[in-house]
Amino acid sequence: MKFRLIGTHAESVGLALRLNQEGHSVSFFVKDPEAKNVYKGIIDRAESPVADIDKDTILIFDTVKFGKQADALKKVGYKVYGGSVIADDLELDRAFGIPVAVNAGIEVPRWEEFQDFEKAKKFVEEMGSACVFKPEANKDGVQTYVSSSPENMIAMLNFYAKKWKGGVDFILQEVVEGVEISSEVWVSNGIIVPNSYNNTLEEKKFFNDNLSQNTGCQSSLVKFNMCPGLYKKTFKKLESWLKSQKYNGPLDINCIIDANGEPYFLEWTSRFGYSAIYAFCELLNMELGEFFFTLASGEVPKLEPSDEWGGALRVTMPPYPQEDCKMTEGKPIFGIDLNDEHMFPLDVKIEDDMLVTAGYDALVVEITGSNPDMSDLWDDIYDRAFSEDLQIPDKTFRTDVKESAQKRLDELADLGLYDDSEYSL
Repeated sequence: MKFRLIGTHAESVGLALRLNQEGHSVSFFVKDPEAKNVYKGIIDRAESPVADIDKDTILIFDTVKFGKQADALKKVGYKVYGGSVIADDLELDRAFGIPVAVNAGIEVPRWEEFQDFEKAKKFVEEMGSACVFKPEANKDGVQTYVSSSPENMIAMLNFYAKKWKGGVDFILQEVVEGVEISSEVWVSNGIIVPNSYNNTLEEKKFFNDNLSQNTGCQSSLVKFNMCPGLYKKTFKKLESWLKSQKYNGPLDINCIIDANGEPYFLEWTSRFGYSAIYAFCELLNMELGEFFFTLASGEVPKLEPSDEWGGALRVTMPPYPQEDCKMTEGKPIFGIDLNDEHMFPLDVKIEDDMLVTAGYDALVVEITGSNPDMSDLWDDIYDRAFSEDLQIPDKTFRTDVKESAQKRLDELADLGLYDDSEYSL
């Protein structure tokens, strides 16, 4: 089969490598020109999303902002999965996405949309509690910020007002204390794929103990049907809406579970989740190509995933997570086998017959694994990450994932949500 992976950044190149390992013809398009060297000499990079494709090529959109193009290609008969206008709206327009959750009967923390910083400060003063600042449309350079108090949020709003005069639409959302967990399903033309429901515990901060900046994801722990009761309070309520929209792609709800065991909706991820997708691959129990082909054909795959734990750990090098990583280009990497099914190399290329860094974002590799025992899973991943065989200059990764995950699982169990018994939709 022929596949074209399409995205803004180079997050899905590991999937391209997996499809290539399975014997498929694979190419990828990355919109960001700074990623021009990623996978050079490994997988062919296309000059545009639709360059040199035919209708036998399966098009996989791994992210948002391609919705109109993805819908148009699907309409004229291409096999497309992921990417749609409705997916763009859910993730990029919070003022659209939050009411979808509210209308479905999913609990949402108090929130309001703003363009005016003075009105936003009055909202915080009246509410009298900590808030989350969330910019609209994933605006470059504008970060989500979780405040520790009303005073802290007002101080940050004053800072934002000076930096982004007249340029930011945003929402403020009340902070709900509790356990954060993501829930995901895969959907084919509005039908939730049976047995696709899975949960992820992520570590998003760069340093141990959740210090430093939010990188999006430093590690992922994935299990299918980890919290079956959570499905009933979230996706079960969305089944008719998904059918009405003919939604076609993965869909994730990020929730916070309060002290009473009730989930509060935080945000949608209507695209592939990184690095959770690499842990997901460990548990799929079928070829990735077959899975994508079936979904892109508008059919529902017969999914019988593993009931083990899947994990993915990001291994990076300085200056990650800074944006300018050009100075890392060409550094030699040892210990990564491009045929290894438990490693997903990312910011790399082949130069002079050697694997070296590509100088894009310094996110070098995702180390993955699966195991019936969560503790043993992370012991194995860490053995490989710490191994002297894996020679990445100044390699960097979080070392507290196992302990953090166990703490959150214990909290979920106490709240009556974590249940590792067999469950299917």
